[in-house]
Amino acid sequence: MQGRFCVVGGDGFIGSSLVNSLLHRGFSVHATILPTSGKEDIHYLQRLPGAHERLKLFNADLRVEGSFDSPISGCQGVFFVASPTNFSSKDPENEVVGVAVQGTINVLKSCVEAKTVKRVVFTSSSCTMSPLNEEGEMNNNPSSVESFWTPVNYIRSNQQQFPVWPYFASKTLAEQTAWSFAEENNLDVVTIGPSVVGGPFITPYIPTSIQILLWFLPGKNGVPSSIVRSILSLFGTFPVVHVSDVCHAHIFLMEQPAAQGRYLCLADTLSVKELQQFIIKRYPDLKITDMLQDLDSSFPINTQYKSDKITDLGFRFNYGLEEIYDDCFESYKKLGLLATE
Repeated sequence: MQGRFCVVGGDGFIGSSLVNSLLHRGFSVHATILPTSGKEDIHYLQRLPGAHERLKLFNADLRVEGSFDSPISGCQGVFFVASPTNFSSKDPENEVVGVAVQGTINVLKSCVEAKTVKRVVFTSSSCTMSPLNEEGEMNNNPSSVESFWTPVNYIRSNQQQFPVWPYFASKTLAEQTAWSFAEENNLDVVTIGPSVVGGPFITPYIPTSIQILLWFLPGKNGVPSSIVRSILSLFGTFPVVHVSDVCHAHIFLMEQPAAQGRYLCLADTLSVKELQQFIIKRYPDLKITDMLQDLDSSFPINTQYKSDKITDLGFRFNYGLEEIYDDCFESYKKLGLLATE
């Protein structure tokens, strides 16, 4: 893989890690950041090894058509990582779901206009591949996990069960929009759906997915257990993956000529009971809440929820559950957020 690549959403958790991975491999990178970002907000990107010579940052907004023309111009590949995250919005249908769908069209239009883009790797989410059907029943025997589409109407109708439904709906509808656009415009698009992403982070804020992985920490370091309950309801399991594997998988799918369609990206799945046992055994001095007190431990493990499609193509995951949590905790320690007995 040679040339220049654009990372749309380079200031996010996965996006910044992907920029770092591409620079480490010697590539030139165009990365888009939110227009509200100032110099003091993006120092973590500007200080990456190789950034001074090979990284160019662009302000771009998913809501603005043509906003991505300049950053994508001259790039042979685009990693489309950006996604709206304003989940406290009073109008999530327009400000989250609507922005995600229109933003997908805007970015892919710029890819077509550039005429140099050979492939787009679209960062979707495992939340678009729920085994639930429109009646809320779980299918545990799929021919392919990637054949599932999360039932948007069902999760919209059950918002108490799915408190982050705007995210689930926005990612699902945005990916479906990407596939429709790609077919209509003869654009080579491959999508990847990471599960709950952990590991180290270089952003100045704590990524939401890290907070989800560490929801059992006391205080304000995690997220409400209802978020975890919605994940269990959606998947029948708690799926996790390391951010380094996610970045490597993106690059692998960009490079691999045989890649096509959708790819789930997860390294491990487990129940809440299994997670609690793992945390207590591996980190005996860590102060945690009782995970089973707020969560129903009877959620079945969906053993068919695996990343077979990408591994069958030749990709290998390098990080397991231990590394995912070790690196999360290491980042928290640096911020002074871990409490021990």
